[in-house]
Amino acid sequence: MGHCFAGRDARVPTLYMTLTAAGVFVAACLITRDIELPQRASGWAGVLGVPFFYAFAMIGLFWASARLGAVRTGFFMNFEPIAAILLAALILDQVLAPVQLAGAALVIAALYLFRAGGAPRSSGASLSRRS
Repeated sequence: MGHCFAGRDARVPTLYMTLTAAGVFVAACLITRDIELPQRASGWAGVLGVPFFYAFAMIGLFWASARLGAVRTGFFMNFEPIAAILLAALILDQVLAPVQLAGAALVIAALYLFRAGGAPRSSGASLSRRS
């Protein structure tokens, strides 16, 4: 983002990208007529809640990038699919195929190697030289 939008606010282009994606999705649904709308109030609550939670997530992403830096934010973003898999297994009783579990293990190993390797760590304490 910093390379493409150096010195500019990236939130506006992100809004345009989101609106464009939503427009393409709605157009595809209208053209193919292959959409099944929710039948219960809980389904509609989920559909109507998506834009608000997405906006909350995007605000959090920009905040994290500014606060933690791009490298550390990227680390946590790569952990997100693993968290989704774990929550889906715990809450929704979903079962994963062995190849999916192998993929999750690969991501976890990469995250561990990234963190254990050359990733900069800040202890919060300042170092000082003594004369």
